[in-house]
Amino acid sequence: MMYGVGFGLEKESWNFSYWNVFYDMILNYGQYDYERTNIFNSGRIIGNPKFDRWFNNQINVDLVLSSMKNYEPSKKTVLYAPTYGEHSSIDQWLDKLELLQKEYNVIVKLHHGTTSLQSEFSRRQKIYSMFDNVTDDRTNTLDLLKIADIVITDTSGMIFDSLLAGKKTIILNTDRSDKYKSKSPEANLLREIVTSYDIGRSLETSLQSIFSEEPLEVDIMQSLIDNFFAFRDGRSSVRAAEAIIDTVQNPKQNILREDLKEKLKL
Repeated sequence: MMYGVGFGLEKESWNFSYWNVFYDMILNYGQYDYERTNIFNSGRIIGNPKFDRWFNNQINVDLVLSSMKNYEPSKKTVLYAPTYGEHSSIDQWLDKLELLQKEYNVIVKLHHGTTSLQSEFSRRQKIYSMFDNVTDDRTNTLDLLKIADIVITDTSGMIFDSLLAGKKTIILNTDRSDKYKSKSPEANLLREIVTSYDIGRSLETSLQSIFSEEPLEVDIMQSLIDNFFAFRDGRSSVRAAEAIIDTVQNPKQNILREDLKEKLKL
């Protein structure tokens, strides 16, 4: 059985849980997830295949731009990509984000949970009523990242996509952020490097400041990205295919897994 680690990397308690012991091979983005899931030598670092088109300069944004309403090329573009559920920033930040539409192109990328769950219905309706440009999984994330000048998110895995794409990134905290960070080591790590705002912060003023800033030293940020994503050469899908073929053609017995299954009577 094959499993590509990386539920956005943001949900560490889920990604690196006990069930990883059942896989013959785990395809890892980089050293960070490899160290947490390499059970009985089952890990293989391949990079992020989703970004192969990005690093091979194969992104065409004509289609996504043609679907935008009132899009002004002369304005900076803000991509807001919140998660769903209790850790979403939607309820506490949406009014401030709406105000950004006066000065910026604002695109809202809905999480698939917000798109489909009945529990997210009121959020979904509110977003569609407040913003001209709302997308979901039918729009490719890489296309949106290509046209974005800055990405605003919360506990969504979009944080990692934005960093890998080299985009300015803002994390919005909520009144549940402390609870979330207490269970998520990588969330604290990210917030030491990536700009994060607490409730009450003016986004209009903050964005003006960010866009006027000179580029900062990137050594720490680059080191973080290198730890999360080992390759940026557009060949991650090739490495994934090779790893899958190798596993099928040269199966290895996972003694730890078989011992666990016996104890669990599986």
